[in-house]
Amino acid sequence: PSTRLYHAMTITPLSQPITATVAIPGSKSYTNRALLLAALTNNPVTIINPLMSDDTRTMISCLQTLGITITISDDRIVVTGSIADITEKAYELDAHISGVSIRFITALATIIPGTKTIYGKEGLNKRPIKDLVDGLKQLGAEIEYLEKEGFPPIRISSQKLTPGAILLNGEISSQFLSAMLMITPLVGDVSIAIEGDQISKPYIDMTLDTMKNFGVTIENNDYLEYQITKQQYTATSYNVEGDFSSAGYFFAIATLTKSTLTLQNLNPDSKQADKKLLDVLEDMGSKITYEKNAITIQGTGVIPMEIDVTDFPDQAQTLAVLAAFAEGTTVLKGVQSLRIKETERVIAVQNELKKMEIETTATHDTLTIYGGNPKPATIDTYGDHRMAMAFAVAGTKLTGIKINNPEVVSKTFPDFWKKLNGIGIKTENENKTNIVLIGMRGSGKSTIGNLLATKLSKQYVDLDNILEQQENMSVAQIVATHGWNYFRQKESVIAQEFAKKQNMVIATGGGVIVNGDNTKALKQNGTVIFLTASIETLLARIGDDPNRASLTDKKTKEEEMETILNERKNLYEQAADIIIGTTNGTKEELINDIVEKIRGGKNKIICMVIGDPVEHSLSPRIHNAGYKALGLDYVFTSKRVTKDDLSNFIDEIRKRNIKGFSVTLPHKIAIMHFVDEVNPAAKKIGAINTVVNDQGILRGYNTDWIGIVNPLEQRTKLEGKMVAIIGASGAARAAAYGVRSRGAKIQIYNRTVEKAVSLAQEFGGE
Repeated sequence: PSTRLYHAMTITPLSQPITATVAIPGSKSYTNRALLLAALTNNPVTIINPLMSDDTRTMISCLQTLGITITISDDRIVVTGSIADITEKAYELDAHISGVSIRFITALATIIPGTKTIYGKEGLNKRPIKDLVDGLKQLGAEIEYLEKEGFPPIRISSQKLTPGAILLNGEISSQFLSAMLMITPLVGDVSIAIEGDQISKPYIDMTLDTMKNFGVTIENNDYLEYQITKQQYTATSYNVEGDFSSAGYFFAIATLTKSTLTLQNLNPDSKQADKKLLDVLEDMGSKITYEKNAITIQGTGVIPMEIDVTDFPDQAQTLAVLAAFAEGTTVLKGVQSLRIKETERVIAVQNELKKMEIETTATHDTLTIYGGNPKPATIDTYGDHRMAMAFAVAGTKLTGIKINNPEVVSKTFPDFWKKLNGIGIKTENENKTNIVLIGMRGSGKSTIGNLLATKLSKQYVDLDNILEQQENMSVAQIVATHGWNYFRQKESVIAQEFAKKQNMVIATGGGVIVNGDNTKALKQNGTVIFLTASIETLLARIGDDPNRASLTDKKTKEEEMETILNERKNLYEQAADIIIGTTNGTKEELINDIVEKIRGGKNKIICMVIGDPVEHSLSPRIHNAGYKALGLDYVFTSKRVTKDDLSNFIDEIRKRNIKGFSVTLPHKIAIMHFVDEVNPAAKKIGAINTVVNDQGILRGYNTDWIGIVNPLEQRTKLEGKMVAIIGASGAARAAAYGVRSRGAKIQIYNRTVEKAVSLAQEFGGE
């Protein structure tokens, strides 16, 4: 770890038990299985509520490299292509650090055209793949190791498999069997016999469950043998359930801090392996309540136990951390598969618990923890997402826990830190000296970057300018001469080079976030600021600049801008620590806003106003001035949301640290169909102008009537008085409700008498 550039995440523990709700993202395991099965299905398949993480993006990237068409939107992935689209040519398939991707893609590659070279980053290339390769070879696969025997990278030249019998080792990874189970229905009659004890059986159940939902059934003879017949996948849609692996950290937090947490989007009847964690925590004394689509845990503390984690090894690190706080000796059995994960997890856990002055001992398949009184420490994560999240659990109880390289959670749970913040656990990044500006062309990165660098006494650099200097050509000329792939490769080299520098303001090209490695590198030592602006503003700013190379084949610049923004929106928002709108406000105001947000940390609560149009709204200036005067750590911004975008916007709000939003035209009535609860006043008035996000539960209110009644009551008592209301639209309805609730009488005056009559009849006036 000392050779890498780290920053640390400091966690502030809870001061007392809490009661809160957490919305759990979709399952990584189900998402990746669904992606592979969708590629094996002849018709288009829509995957609903998928998890978008490093692992799933890697899987998507490999399938797209093969020529399979996949479209990603806010809450779904549509796989319109299939393996029927794959042509005869050479393919380079990069699995990055995703073990599940390299195993699933290896199996897939044996039944498709072309010569397929499959590899990963250094850590992944050290994870064994021999048992899977041996199993595939038994059906005629032609696979060669390109470096070390039994390990990636590999090259597959075969294009089909022959029905037959396989003997497969079950003791290394359940993913080997899952990969083979999913492809063999397209091969024909195949039997798979398991040698040794099959580990992680629930993951096999997940695979069979997903296959069944796609229209294929397999005979499972007590996990010892599987009989497969030739079948076709037929699903048209698949709904991904919430991820128990991600939920496990919050179950553990509730147990350790004696809190009560309700975790939404979880299937109580799920076949996911990590659901078994609940049995362990219940044995510790926690109370578990199962609901239709949620699970509530009421924690009572931790006790030492003997636990067999063979079937749910991904929770072993979490249990080891809990064991550090238990007075006595805890033994985790069945940990052998942890030794060939993202890191050697048993040793990694021992190393970090030792820093916390907790003794441990281990054998090949056991880990013993002598718990009691852990001390705070700075935890190294070894590039392993589960190390970061498991030891973050300790930080919710123990003051002084810091997590190095916290971005590793993006592999499976990109919103993990936001979810912690959402239940009141504060986190703070340390040692980031760079500011990185991302956003579309015309969003103001260069202008703001220069001013910001001057304001903060940092060095300014524009990555596009650096590339132009190196190539001695403009961006447009580089693209015209060499193409976009060449440009992106050069851009990545420069981005990752400057990411290592210190004390800089870095303005990036609009597409730098398309490569996830760029984003990771820039975030290591940089606070990432996403500059946004309306499409009209973006187009006006870039004008007819000849150095803006075309990104699409769209006929107009407006169509191109809309297309690219839709493609990149999620990537920008996921990368961003801070989001700043640049459509309104002076340059000085924008710079001061950015500086305030940077110095205030990224845990400020965000509120906004939505509408269409909304750029004219003065709400952000009014609210931010009010927040400042009152000393509130809030930020208010605006967002244009069209009628068609409203549903996706609501889904996104549930997942993000947005405390609430105001609603203006044309959504005040339509929004009532999307929130979870509507306040009685809003129901009577028939419109919502305020929505509060309570841990993913959206509650709608109408506050117009309060704004009308309060100033009147400051002057006079309304009860018994006659109030004249001029108009009969939405504001008039709010006024009628408000003054009637205070005991006043009302007279309605309106140009169209019928509307006045209707309103008067509804609220008891004349």
